[in-house]
Amino acid sequence: MCLLFGLRMTYLNFILCNYGQTDQEANLCYAMWMITERKGLMLIENGLLQRNFTYQVIITRNLQDGPYFQVGNLLNYSQAWETVQVLTDNKEHQDDYESEGINVNGAHYSLVAASGDQQKNKYFKQVPDAAYYFTVKIDGKKEIEKFDEFPVFKSDLELIYPAFILPPDQPVFKKRIQYFLHQSLPVHLTYDIHFLGTEQLQAFIPAFMYWHNQLIFKQKHHHGTA
Repeated sequence: MCLLFGLRMTYLNFILCNYGQTDQEANLCYAMWMITERKGLMLIENGLLQRNFTYQVIITRNLQDGPYFQVGNLLNYSQAWETVQVLTDNKEHQDDYESEGINVNGAHYSLVAASGDQQKNKYFKQVPDAAYYFTVKIDGKKEIEKFDEFPVFKSDLELIYPAFILPPDQPVFKKRIQYFLHQSLPVHLTYDIHFLGTEQLQAFIPAFMYWHNQLIFKQKHHHGTA
C-alpha cells in the first residue's frame, strides 16, 4: 500500500516542505516515524486487539492517597472506550460511583478495589460535575494519556494516518483507499479509516507501540512454550 499510494514520497515531501519550521517539529518526527517504522500507516487488526489486551479504568476521589477503584474487573478495548466516554460526558451527573456503580450502554459495572500501584499514575482526568478522577491502563501496566480521544474501533481492520499529511486531499485519498480495500479484502471483512491530529498521535503512538511489541512478545512466548 505504501508503494501503491506513494505514501513514502508524500511523507518525504512534507518533511522537505516543513523542515526547520518550529511549529511543525512534532509532525516532522511523526512523519519520519511513519516512514521508518510503519511504512506509511498504522494498521490494527481489531480481533487481535480485543482478544489480547485488557484495560483498567481507574477511578478515585483523592489523587494522592486514594482509595483507588476500577470499573468492573478487566475490560476489553470497546468496553473501556465506552466507559471512558460515559465518564467524560457524565450526562447522568453521577457523584457516587462507589455506591451506584456506572451504567454503560445497557451494561452495569460496579467499582472494585483496583489492583496494582496506582499512586504513580499521571494522566488522571476529572469527571465533569463530580468529585472523581479517572485514568486508563493497558494490562494493568501502561497508563494511557487522553484515551477519551482515541478512535472507536468497531471494524475488523482499522487504518490510521496522520491528519496533517494530506489536509487538502483527505476526501479523495480516503476514496482511493476505500476503493482499493473494497477490491482487495474478502467481502466479510469490515474496515474503517482514521485521521489523527498531532495531539492525538502524541497519545496514540505510545499505546500502538505497546500493543505491537506485546503482540510480538506474546506470540514468541506462546511458540516457545508450546
